[in-house]
Amino acid sequence: MVDAATVLAALDQLPPLPMLIQQMLSAAASEAQTVAVAEVLDQDARLAGRVRARFPAPEAGNSQRLLEFGGPEENETVCHFALTLMLMEFMGFGERVNAAGICVGEFWRHSFAVARLSASIARLLDRADIPIGAAGVAGLLHDLGKPALATVYPKAYARIVAETREMHGDITEIERRHLGVDHTIAGRRIAEAWALPQWLQEAIWLHHLAPDALREGISRSPLIAVVRLADTIARCRQFGVSGNYAVYASANDLARRLEVDEFALDAVVRSVAGDDARLGGALLETPAGQDAGERPRRPRGGVAMNIARMSAGAPAGQRAVAGRYLSALAAFFGKLSQRTGLGDVVAAVAAAASEVCECEHVAAFGIREHRALAEVRWHGPGGCDCGGDPVAIDGELTHWLDETAEVTQTMVIRAPRALRNLVTPPRAGLAEGDLWVLPIQWAGRVVGGILLVSAEDEQVRLARQSDELGALLTCLGTAIGRTNAQAAAMRLAEELAENNRRMQRTQSDALRSRTLASIADFAAGAGHELNSPLAVISGRAQMLQDSIEDNAAGHSLRLIIDKAHECSDIVRELMEFAQPRALHTERVSPAELLHGTRESWLKEGGLPASRLTLEIEEDLPMLVVDRGLVEVALDELIRNAIDASQADLGLITVRAQRGVTPGLIEIVVRDTGRGMTAAVQGSAFEPFFSHRSAGRGRGLGLPRAHRIITAHDGHIWLESRVGEGTDAHVLLPAVIEGEGGAAAGR
Repeated sequence: MVDAATVLAALDQLPPLPMLIQQMLSAAASEAQTVAVAEVLDQDARLAGRVRARFPAPEAGNSQRLLEFGGPEENETVCHFALTLMLMEFMGFGERVNAAGICVGEFWRHSFAVARLSASIARLLDRADIPIGAAGVAGLLHDLGKPALATVYPKAYARIVAETREMHGDITEIERRHLGVDHTIAGRRIAEAWALPQWLQEAIWLHHLAPDALREGISRSPLIAVVRLADTIARCRQFGVSGNYAVYASANDLARRLEVDEFALDAVVRSVAGDDARLGGALLETPAGQDAGERPRRPRGGVAMNIARMSAGAPAGQRAVAGRYLSALAAFFGKLSQRTGLGDVVAAVAAAASEVCECEHVAAFGIREHRALAEVRWHGPGGCDCGGDPVAIDGELTHWLDETAEVTQTMVIRAPRALRNLVTPPRAGLAEGDLWVLPIQWAGRVVGGILLVSAEDEQVRLARQSDELGALLTCLGTAIGRTNAQAAAMRLAEELAENNRRMQRTQSDALRSRTLASIADFAAGAGHELNSPLAVISGRAQMLQDSIEDNAAGHSLRLIIDKAHECSDIVRELMEFAQPRALHTERVSPAELLHGTRESWLKEGGLPASRLTLEIEEDLPMLVVDRGLVEVALDELIRNAIDASQADLGLITVRAQRGVTPGLIEIVVRDTGRGMTAAVQGSAFEPFFSHRSAGRGRGLGLPRAHRIITAHDGHIWLESRVGEGTDAHVLLPAVIEGEGGAAAGR
């Protein structure tokens, strides 16, 4: 896994937001949207041409005429479409499919749909705290972190995308496992670096959380809730591809919390579906590149003014020293920005120290806020070396850092052995002589230092500039201390957000567990309360049937007996679902398992051989499962497929193949039937939910399959489109080759 700090540092190297996109974002979020957007479009003739090609208007000689032709909603669509094209070009995606395996056009198609939905929902709500323009911009940029991570780590992100698709899971969890951060944190990092508004940073960071999980102080919680609803609708309706499959709350529930009218929302979704059909194809075209602007810089602080005051009225030599310090400070501040990491701050410290100490070879180090790692950089004639991974701080150095008495009494001391070990690699390029250290302090603690090798007594040499040096070290300590404090605050905020995410998932799991527990209690009670009366009814009916000769009465009694047995079967089915037996796993050949299941359906189910086909990849590893229970789960999936395609006698295909993740086998049951709506698909695994006609199902088949597969530490999910059929995906553990036959548990 890549270190989170390394990922964040890589994100900081992405180019700043071009001025034209900044202007368009401001225009899109403003109330005077029409005029502002037209002014931006007219600055880019090529972009304006692409937009006008998709929004033809009579005599649209300029963008102002084009926007005047449409109403407010059409103008928003123009704005969002233009912004989407600009962001696609700027983010560096010059191909239809980028190096991370993401279809770029489909991703931005999803973002465009979320922008349209967010703005339209905000218009429905008509609330002052949910501005329509702001909602659209937040919807468009809500997944900003995904293309950012895919840009800096394309190969790693390709694995993340593939694994999420295979697991049909939560992409944030898989991102954190591979990169240490997820796209919400990455998106906020980029948004902060681009100096985007606070409300937009929060929407990018927290749009996946429920409103009641947001901490106090979030400026636009209702806006975040709107973006979450829009994203959920876009993913369920499959407007483009977001790369995420986890849904912790249905769109209907989210809409009810926001008090959005159901019928009005349905009209909005139909309208956005029309925009998607009309404009989605244009987002799959290959865009051209675009130049980036410049990164904002932090203004100079008050230390430089203090140094200038020190040199006022001093001799010429002293003024020259002060001038050198002022120049070094100016260069130091010029290298910092709001999001500069500790490594870059230390590199700037080394460069500043080289200038003020008049040494070609200077090293610098900075201690991270948890005081377990240090960033080390060094500066030579060729410039500053960017360094490598953080260096671990040993016990000897920790002791020296905590014993600050010697450090606080003088600005220059001979370096202890612990520091010599810390800078062994950079010292190889330094001059000969003693190793001296200029400790850098902040809040009464050593947070870093400047190291130089000199044959002179540096305490004597630098004493002549002690005032300037003291001011400089104070400035450097403040920069390191604030950088560490900012990193600690960010990590705390991220931990709080992660805790909220976990709480959200835990609440969902707890609700499901309580539901299953209630079913178990009900089934157990029903079994005891109903079985005895049913046995009496069935027994007495059989006795009566044997004692009478009336055919009509005998037929009625036979019907009573059959229905009593049917009721007993229902009770037994409930009890088996609520209290499944323990697993008895064994090694099972996937081919043998599927061939046996098929033969059972052909012989006992009366299914024609032409309707049920198998596709099995060669040399699959053995499954490690309870064969009987997995056969029950597969039977339920095939039964569902048969029912869905019964009207047109459609084909059913069962495919077995290796999963992308080692140690997993994927089985897919595919039908060409009627498919499912998003609402039906979202409730398919809920007990007692059935989309069949009355009397044809009790709604326990898919929940039973889900319970069996998850009991094996497997995964099961559905992919479906109305009128096109359904794919039921199952992932099961298998023997990992080369690991002594151990099964891969997940």
